[in-house]
Amino acid sequence: MKKIIELLFFCCVNLFLFFPIVFGVESSNSSSGSILKLDVNQLKPLCEHKENINAIAISPNGKLAATGSADRFLILSDINNSKELWRLQFRGVISSVAFTPDSKRILVGCRDKNLIICDVDSGKESARFNAFTRAITAIEVSPNGKYVAVGFDNGVTLILEIETKKLHKELSNVHSVSIFDISFSSKSDRVLIASQDASVSIWNVNDGKWIYSFKGHRGAVKSVSFDYRNEKIISSSMDRSVIVWKPSSNSKQDSKELILHRLIGHSAEVSFACFAPDAETAYSASTDKTLIQWNLRDGKQIAKIDVGQVVNRAVFSPATAYYVVWSSLKRAVVVKSEELKFTVPKYPVPEDKNPFPKLAVVSRPVMRLNAYVNVKVEGGVNSAAAGELKTFLPKGGKSCFFVDSQYAVTVGADNTGVVWNLETGKSEYLFSHSAALTAVAFSPLSAVIAAGSKDGSIILLNPKSGKTLTVFRGHTASITDLAFSSNGKRLASAGEDKLFITWNLDTGQSEGVSIGHKAKLSGVVISSDMSKAITVSADKTIRVWTSSNKSEVWNESKPENKRLEFTSIAIDSAGVWFAVGCENKTIEIWQAGEKKQIATLSGLRDVPVALAVSPDGRHLLSGGRDGVIVVWNTKTWKPEKTFVQLSEQLEKQISESKKGWIQSVLQAIEYEPIVSIKFSNDGKKIISSGGSNIYIWNGIKE
Repeated sequence: MKKIIELLFFCCVNLFLFFPIVFGVESSNSSSGSILKLDVNQLKPLCEHKENINAIAISPNGKLAATGSADRFLILSDINNSKELWRLQFRGVISSVAFTPDSKRILVGCRDKNLIICDVDSGKESARFNAFTRAITAIEVSPNGKYVAVGFDNGVTLILEIETKKLHKELSNVHSVSIFDISFSSKSDRVLIASQDASVSIWNVNDGKWIYSFKGHRGAVKSVSFDYRNEKIISSSMDRSVIVWKPSSNSKQDSKELILHRLIGHSAEVSFACFAPDAETAYSASTDKTLIQWNLRDGKQIAKIDVGQVVNRAVFSPATAYYVVWSSLKRAVVVKSEELKFTVPKYPVPEDKNPFPKLAVVSRPVMRLNAYVNVKVEGGVNSAAAGELKTFLPKGGKSCFFVDSQYAVTVGADNTGVVWNLETGKSEYLFSHSAALTAVAFSPLSAVIAAGSKDGSIILLNPKSGKTLTVFRGHTASITDLAFSSNGKRLASAGEDKLFITWNLDTGQSEGVSIGHKAKLSGVVISSDMSKAITVSADKTIRVWTSSNKSEVWNESKPENKRLEFTSIAIDSAGVWFAVGCENKTIEIWQAGEKKQIATLSGLRDVPVALAVSPDGRHLLSGGRDGVIVVWNTKTWKPEKTFVQLSEQLEKQISESKKGWIQSVLQAIEYEPIVSIKFSNDGKKIISSGGSNIYIWNGIKE
């Protein structure tokens, strides 16, 4: 009788815990809707294993799928053709697989404590990590391709450097049972860990410190991931639910306060859930034989599909028309989402990045300059490539105009400078150096291109031929900025060695080395009357120089704890005011004639690392690491419009998304960061650079 009572008590307690899950106490407004049925027997299998499939991954380019099984085989398949490309057998049962961001390698985690790297093209093992002491249960590669996170059956996760195979950080003492899933943020700075203990933890990748643990599931957490903005988290569980969370950095905050939606609709374990690219919809897959698409604005179902078979592993790819790959025991299937009658999510558009939503966004430049092919390389300093015909791609270089907006010159980390003809969009010639080129300036009066390098040297070149005229050597570290005087006879250089140097172009000698900053210089300008030079630095100071050995700190009155690192500087052509970019995402405007700050510009979403003033002084441009250029009116100090620096590929994807069809969509949206911005001398064009493109825009019209 006692055992019967205990059994009844156990059942009542479990039913009490079960009801909130079924009936959805939190955000229980999910709508079941109609269930569509899919005849899976009509689909060609992607691949078949001899034992149950434990892991599935889709390549970032959306073309390939890798499946790992208890039969110890890794199979690579062509998604579009449902064709097996190759299979490779291992000694241990495969528990997890992950592609590198370039889709060229696959990392394979095995129960026999081994982590192996395989080459996609050859189908062979290319490297392996030292054997671990515990069975691997989950792996994930960071979006920057630098790290792989490896989860084990004892709750420990290790972050390893892929190239060196060395340990970066150990994440432990939070979970004590198996890790089921791992997911990095799009910036690779945070990582989520889903565990059998019904919780999700979030960690800082750089220092390996625990940030928070999300507790709201009532069963083991099977999957977890960020949205593309890293503003939401989604997790699925054996408790039959999906939860959408707000991230938290407060370790004492109650997890219930972070739940945006608890999505109820499955009747069995939810094996997988992920966000769609717009982060406003989500997908989930379950062993109850259904796939569901969710509306995250109201937490209701958009569509529910009965696939007629248990879904024990699944991957939803936003690439190539939203393929869905899932496995049912030993068999993997691929289906286009249009066949599942899923609503096509809206792909994030440039306005999503606009810090000032009421302003118009210009997303199409007049011209993009990228690959320069088979151009003769002129002899630079210590150049071994002189006279060769080469093919290059820019690498996030700096740029400026010369000769009244008809030509532009760019320099980059590939040790090469390029002169472009903006009428043809083609390169005229290249010049090279033995080190990366880090800064560039042009003087129309002296007709000289100055290019600063990572080795501290400054090359002066003839703009018509690209031949070296002379070389200035005085810095001991990378050149960060260059500026010519208004008469073209002096050149100012700023460096990472904390030095500011002025050079006389007539004598080819230094006029003085200025010492005063305590950290690297971020920028330098010379006033139009040449009476002063202004430098900004990472030491949080603005210095105004009247000679090489005399300077005044203009912002010394600020309390030390409120000082900011300065990232950029630009001066009005009339020398009335100058602007400095700050690390706290603001721009300070200073009156050049006296020690007086006249405005602070705010509202930016990222640090203004580049500034430029129009020749007429009516507009200020600021460019951030987020790829957004803001146009400011210098009379009102208010923003007028924004430019978004999109790669051509991403712009094409956005265009296709408006037609309801997306190809090769990126997993995380990253606009190309701004490296430099400049106006042409006549103000008719703007040039910006960053990523692998140089952008030409029409000038600002009143």
